Amino acid sequence: MKKKLFYIIIAITLCFMAYFSGIRHTKAMTETIQERDAYILLNQCIPFEDIACYYINDSGYLCLELKDIRYQMDDTNNNAYMNVLEGLENVTTAFHDRYIDVDTVTGYSGTDDGLMIYTEDGCGYYLEIGMMD
Repeated sequence: MKKKLFYIIIAITLCFMAYFSGIRHTKAMTETIQERDAYILLNQCIPFEDIACYYINDSGYLCLELKDIRYQMDDTNNNAYMNVLEGLENVTTAFHDRYIDVDTVTGYSGTDDGLMIYTEDGCGYYLEIGMMD
């Protein structure tokens, strides 16, 4: 009788241990799945092999240059990059308005206070020394 009672207590203890370890494991699995849902979908991300180079712009943001803008990994079953870009804001105009194409510079003159830059289209840009910081 004592042996049966001892085996029953051990069996109940093992059942409780298995139950609580299963609950702990299930919570960990649920958290992992929720973290995975925060990632970008594979058909919306840029594979490493499609990146030609990168640079950090003057605002500190990472910029990637693509080898081409056709399909991801050149697989026609994947999204084209142009389709992915349709859902993003186009800041090309704002980007180009902040910079001067150095290839169009025809001359410059410097003063104690700044630099005057002249371009092919007849425009002139003045950069004050205090504004370069």
